[in-house]
Formats: sequence, structure tokens, C-alpha cells
Amino acid sequence: MPFDQEEIRPSYTDKGREYYNRTNSAKYVQMTDTGFRRKIQKIEAENGITIPMITRGGQQKLVDKRILDQFRKGIYVGEEDKWMEELKKIIDQIYAER
Repeated sequence: MPFDQEEIRPSYTDKGREYYNRTNSAKYVQMTDTGFRRKIQKIEAENGITIPMITRGGQQKLVDKRILDQFRKGIYVGEEDKWMEELKKIIDQIYAER
């Protein structure tokens, strides 16, 4: 079921950065909760990286919008490495800001 982008609001905003909870993250990248979680786990396992998430209010994990924007981009055949390098640059930038 497609969602209107106006319907999806960030769960938390800090210093101009927007963070989404798991459910809204999945909606933002137009996937199911389970599909998005599995995609993250697969990328982390295959590439040895960790997708940074912040914790707010206990167990709730929030994902930075910049990472979600990367997941919304298409991955074209033969350009998987380029997509992964862009994701790694975003992750490094997020860690540098902390």
C-alpha cells in the first residue's frame, strides 16, 4: 500500500537532522518493516558495516534520514559497489558528527 510522503513524519529532530523509527523508515523507503530490517541485516553481514541508529526512550531505534535517502536510490546492475561506497561515506559522516 503506497503512502503519501506527507503522511510520514520524522519521529525525532535534532540540530536539523531528521530521524525515523523502524516503521516510518520502512514506509519512507517504500518497503515492509520485515523487508527493510532484513535488507539492513544483509548489508551489515555482507559488508561488515553497522548502520548507525540512535536510541530514544528505551528500545526505540531511530535511523537518520540521510541513510534512508540512500536506500531510496535505485541499485543498478554493475553499480552495486558505487551505491555501497556512497552508503559508507554517509555512515562515516554520521560517525564523525557524534
